Amino acid sequence: MTLQDDLHFLIITTQTTVDQLHDFTMLLVETDIEVVQHSEGEMAFSVYDVSSDEAHIILEVAIGDIICLNENTGAFFIIPHMAFLNMCHYGPTNAPPKFFSNN
Repeated sequence: MTLQDDLHFLIITTQTTVDQLHDFTMLLVETDIEVVQHSEGEMAFSVYDVSSDEAHIILEVAIGDIICLNENTGAFFIIPHMAFLNMCHYGPTNAPPKFFSNN
């Protein structure tokens, strides 16, 4: 099995449904979850761990965000929509300095 076989991506679009995000998130965690869409027009979602008495948030995503998962290792990360748009606009060599810096 190659690394490409282990990578999964979900791009949050206007067509993304609660069920799609639920199924994808189940690849990330092995617990009971609930996916909530913030509002009909907003296209933002929150995913909650509801396995205990007190639910806590696992992740929040909005339209344009990209969730990347390595199923083999369980590692995942989210590329925020603005970061992706900036990468497309500036390109890899013309990106502003410290684009991904915490400073």
